[in-house]
Amino acid sequence: MRRLLAVALLFVAACQSEPQQKQPEGNTMPAFIDDYFKAFFDWNPTYGTSIGFHEYDSKLEDFSAAAFSGRIQRLKDLSRQFDRIPHASLSVDEQIDAEVLQGQINAELLDLETLQMWRKNPMTYVGVPGNSIDSLIKRDFAPAQERLRSVIARLKAVPSMLEAMRQNVENPPHEFTDLAVRVAHGSSGFFKDGVAMWAKDAAGTDSALHAEFANANAETIKAFNAAAD
Repeated sequence: MRRLLAVALLFVAACQSEPQQKQPEGNTMPAFIDDYFKAFFDWNPTYGTSIGFHEYDSKLEDFSAAAFSGRIQRLKDLSRQFDRIPHASLSVDEQIDAEVLQGQINAELLDLETLQMWRKNPMTYVGVPGNSIDSLIKRDFAPAQERLRSVIARLKAVPSMLEAMRQNVENPPHEFTDLAVRVAHGSSGFFKDGVAMWAKDAAGTDSALHAEFANANAETIKAFNAAAD
């Protein structure tokens, strides 16, 4: 969480930088920042929604083994791109940005490639859908029906995420497993009650939209119950 906060603060700072400041010739730091954050939000669409990038609202994280391998490779590519930047030409602020991003890349590679917590901790998976949906229903950034369509899109991706957990996680520690079982049961109740109640109001008179939600939500609840079992 602290790493995500640091990245968010850096992204806000980059967005707020003075547009009239010219970059030194040959300085590729702005291009690197653009590439880094594009890859970051593609990998973390829930986080993209949480900070106001609503082009990610209908997407849920892909946590298949192939996707983790792809993310590791993307981080290595970004690291090589970072190394090609002529760091001597960077301003003081850019040097700070560079240090933050380099630390983030190294930390994520350590987690994904060396520690491989995605193979050990089921909480990597079961905690995401509830947060992902919650960020859509509690913030009034768009008409309710529009947000409901995004909810439905994310719900349809939940069974695949929980199947990825079953495929990826091997011999998780008892403490991780116990917490994940509780979260899975709690998520099932959240979707059955809170989300369903909100969706009924959000759909209004659009019965087809509500029916699409109901089908997707039922599959999500079924997937969480199976995951808990």
